[in-house]
Amino acid sequence: MAAPVSGTTLNMGGKFTEREYISWVIKGCLDGGIYPIVGDTAVDAFLPTNLEELKK
Repeated sequence: MAAPVSGTTLNMGGKFTEREYISWVIKGCLDGGIYPIVGDTAVDAFLPTNLEELKK
């Protein structure tokens, strides 16, 4: 499983949006045959975005 990292503005300087980052993590996990996990972070707005991407 991939580590449940999220919060691009907090942890990665905001270079990428949360949606961009988490979609790459999910795709990489699925391509690699492992379960994707998304983080909930300290910013409430990130969780709905992460769950939307996970549902896709």
